[in-house]
Amino acid sequence: MPNIVVTSEKWKCIDLTIEEKECRLSLIIENSNKTITTTVRHSVVVDGINLAFTPKESKKLITRFGLSNFKSILQEEVGIGMTKEMVVLSWGKPNDVNKTITKSNTSEQWIYEDNYLYFEGNKLTAIQ
Repeated sequence: MPNIVVTSEKWKCIDLTIEEKECRLSLIIENSNKTITTTVRHSVVVDGINLAFTPKESKKLITRFGLSNFKSILQEEVGIGMTKEMVVLSWGKPNDVNKTITKSNTSEQWIYEDNYLYFEGNKLTAIQ
């Protein structure tokens, strides 16, 4: 008989494992009556954007971007000075991009539903 979790019951997750090749989460959860293990299939990549990172990927991103920026990415926050790659990891791809090319540089306006991000080269310089 499969494990059944009723949404109105209170459950506490006491352990979690991630199986990378099959994209499965195994949760060990318990309530006042019993402890069970349940497996949840998940997708870690949507539209080319990671939604979850393995410990190895996390370590690489922390090394590349710094711990503070990595935490911002996980919390879906953006900040001045972030690169385009960091913003895409945090917010996903923009709905539209307006590009301005001048003799001295290229700037971009990234349009999200209610937000506009401005880049000079590869760096986020303004948020509206």
